[in-house]
Amino acid sequence: MLTPRAAELMNQGRVPGAVVTDTLLATVKREWQDKKAGREATIERSARLGAILRGLGYRGIHIGGIHRNFSMVAKILDRMEAIKDDWIQFLPQFNYPQPGGSMPFARRHRPRRPHRFSAASINRCRWSTGCFIP
Repeated sequence: MLTPRAAELMNQGRVPGAVVTDTLLATVKREWQDKKAGREATIERSARLGAILRGLGYRGIHIGGIHRNFSMVAKILDRMEAIKDDWIQFLPQFNYPQPGGSMPFARRHRPRRPHRFSAASINRCRWSTGCFIP
């Protein structure tokens, strides 16, 4: 969950590997001026990012910042399921370039849909050692 406090820490470089640009920090602070609206915005942002990662082929995500009430996790996962097929349209919403940063793929590139494994390839893999399915 990207709360204003978490966003500030990431913006200051105090969370290794996590980057929140000044632009994203300002957006988060604006969203959280109303606590309910802030929670809804963070659920939507988390679900959209999760849908993108799933679309890119990731098999799991880590949802951090939830310590007391796991209903937020359920809301994020339910929303991810509802929007999973629209993941490509969300890509521009996560474009927060940094000076000297790099892009994982060219802007014109359209990422592939996740690979679908056949039952036969999975069964073969179960019975072998060191199996890798590309």
